[in-house]
Amino acid sequence: MSTTTTTMLEKRKTSLKSSSSHLQQEMNNNNNEISYMHPAENLSSPSKPPSMKRSPSKRSYKKPNYSILWPSRFLNAIFGPQIYKLIIYGTWLFWFVCGVFVLRKTGRATKAVYYVKEHAHTVSLSSIEESDRFKDLIKVLDKDFTRPPAFLLLNQYALNMTFNFLCNTAIYPGVHERLVFVTLDSKARDVLAEHWPNIQQLYWPTPSLYKPFSFAEGPYQLIYLLRSNLAIALIRNNKSFWMMQQDTFWRESLFDKNLEDDPSFDALFDQIGDDEDSLRAEWVNGKIP
Repeated sequence: MSTTTTTMLEKRKTSLKSSSSHLQQEMNNNNNEISYMHPAENLSSPSKPPSMKRSPSKRSYKKPNYSILWPSRFLNAIFGPQIYKLIIYGTWLFWFVCGVFVLRKTGRATKAVYYVKEHAHTVSLSSIEESDRFKDLIKVLDKDFTRPPAFLLLNQYALNMTFNFLCNTAIYPGVHERLVFVTLDSKARDVLAEHWPNIQQLYWPTPSLYKPFSFAEGPYQLIYLLRSNLAIALIRNNKSFWMMQQDTFWRESLFDKNLEDDPSFDALFDQIGDDEDSLRAEWVNGKIP
């Protein structure tokens, strides 16, 4: 019996030792696992796995929204969507009309330039100086004109205006005797000679100027090219002169002012503006190159 009891006690001791050794090993393992964890993580979030770490929080910057300052949103916010649409359509229509006018003006200017280039030879300086009509006119000026003549250009579509001018200036002595009309077609030549036979003419038929024309068109520019070349031809022949237009009304005779007695100039042109403050003062229709 004693031997049996002793054996059982030894087995119990052995089992207790083995169980205590197992408990000690488990505690050591738990301590090893806990040692790899951050203390703050054990206190604040024990449920988190030990491998995850919280990154320090950063203050985020939100960019301000300036889109409300855009014209579209600004107008839409002030006037409402319906009025805003009307503003958009009106703006689009305005610039569309401006574009049409610009294209129209550009087209007219381009046509005028091509027209002048095409017909410039008919009114060139060389053609004037070499013509027999111009040479005969110089002889008449030397013989019959003691004072500088006044030149005016005329085609058949300006006859009514020309007759008004002649009736207006007929009351001033010596005016018609100093006028020289450059007639550009046969009708203008014949009608003027029929009603005013004493007025001197230079017949210069120019087919490119037979039709009516208005400001800024090709024939309008061409007639001023003729005017400029005629002025150069007269100056080269040592002739002083007036260059006038018949769309004027005289309240007194310009020839009575004796402006041509000033020896500092040889030609007198009508100017667009007469006010000293005007930007168009001393501007002349047509330009002598």
